[in-house]
Amino acid sequence: MAFEDKTLLHMLVAWSSSHLSLCDETYRIKALEHRSTALRSFTTSLPRSQESPEVSLACCLVFCSMSAILGDTAGWHNHLLGAAQIIRQASPLQSYQHGLEKLSRNYEGRWLLRNFAYHDVLMSVTLNCEPIISGRYWIRQSSAEVDSYVGLACEPLALISETSSLNSEMSQFAAVTTHPDEGTAELPLPDSGGFLSRAHDIESELQTWTCPASDDLPLVHLAEAYRGAALIHLYRIIRLRTPDAAADPDNRLKHQVAAVIDHIRQMPLNCLPECTSLFPLFMAGGEATSKADMQFVRERLQHIITHRHFQNAASALSVLEELWLQHTSFMEVPGQLLDWRDILQRRNWSLALS
Repeated sequence: MAFEDKTLLHMLVAWSSSHLSLCDETYRIKALEHRSTALRSFTTSLPRSQESPEVSLACCLVFCSMSAILGDTAGWHNHLLGAAQIIRQASPLQSYQHGLEKLSRNYEGRWLLRNFAYHDVLMSVTLNCEPIISGRYWIRQSSAEVDSYVGLACEPLALISETSSLNSEMSQFAAVTTHPDEGTAELPLPDSGGFLSRAHDIESELQTWTCPASDDLPLVHLAEAYRGAALIHLYRIIRLRTPDAAADPDNRLKHQVAAVIDHIRQMPLNCLPECTSLFPLFMAGGEATSKADMQFVRERLQHIITHRHFQNAASALSVLEELWLQHTSFMEVPGQLLDWRDILQRRNWSLALS
């Protein structure tokens, strides 16, 4: 696509030069120039976005990815929102459903939707919201394609999306009460049985899912790490929504932390799937309680920072370091341990784990 469209070519050059500038400081000015050129070119091309939504969507997603690896903790989310609008406007009917249908008609469009879904689903975890576009629109039942981001883990990614949607639904229907002196507080939804039933269904799907066969063992371990991270996300939501049953989710969380670490440990350093291991590493690190587990997550993230120069990994590690440092600290609510969400909220960060 980049050979056919100069705007996308400018975007890819900007991404490459930006990453190069993280490896070599002497390229910093040149990278800024390329980003400026790409932004001007993209702004000029926007009026034509409905004619070629694939190119506009690709440009927006490159901007999103570039912002993430540069360590931006706000702008990448704006680019993701922009990408969602391009999908919606891809059809004359201006709806997400019709935009998805139009983009799914060719290989490039399907690849871009998988790319968008990867960023969108992981965003729903760190921003504690539902995905911008829910559903399994990027998964084709008849396709045996290995995704360029999550490899063999498309199904765990879809179940992460369902968990985030369930959590958002609970938030929307939660009872809200206002106290003159205490402000507004969110109360658990009375019908926790329905929530637990749906959560159990997601848990069952994750536990019974079979990773597709592959001779590429690092891809298999990455997929299993995403399964563990998906279960960690689910158990965290169960713990939040049903605090009286916290002991059970806590025990299951410990098991999944160990599982994620075990699978990541079996992935050789510098292997290609390592590029997208940030999410499962962060999720495991956020629930790690032993010094050995914390040290493993620290070393693997530090390796990604040093070898790949991804600054969003540096941001993620800084959040975990603060969490681990204050692991025995308590929040204002008695008995509730500090969580990485509290750190993100205090820093006003939108953390990119993609």
